[in-house]
Amino acid sequence: MRTADLDLTEGQVVRIACMSSVDPATVRRMTFSNIAQSSRRLIAGEPRQLCCSCRSTIDGLQTILRSHFLGWRITCPLCGTHLQNIGGRDRPSPFSRYHNAALIGERLLDDEAESGIQNWVSPSEIARLLLMRRVPKPFPDQYEPSGFRVLGVIIPDLDDVLKMRK
Repeated sequence: MRTADLDLTEGQVVRIACMSSVDPATVRRMTFSNIAQSSRRLIAGEPRQLCCSCRSTIDGLQTILRSHFLGWRITCPLCGTHLQNIGGRDRPSPFSRYHNAALIGERLLDDEAESGIQNWVSPSEIARLLLMRRVPKPFPDQYEPSGFRVLGVIIPDLDDVLKMRK
């Protein structure tokens, strides 16, 4: 299922469901075939995060939950625990004061991606716009375009924090 295409046809979903003796809705939830097109750019090619509470192994291999690939998730959809980075140690977030707003954003992105629910504008489109590079005027000394994002105007210390985490 890990290698299942994002664009499974309904016939492919039904065939996989029959082969696995599950219903097609389960196959859609196991793959990314039910993710809205606008949200697919937020899906990682490999697991980027994990839930320590739901972590388990089968035959010595770590189970990989679908939420480990979803770039908008900050909490586990199963238990609600804060997701952690894979491979790196988690440090206290300098953005912890924005946690409640982030949870609202996670819910909006999840509603759009998983259920097709949108408000007046697509949350994934807002995320794309906020992460766009900006060009400050006048240019600061040692201007590096990769360090300036539109979101940095809203969260002034964002650019500095991102530079520290590299």
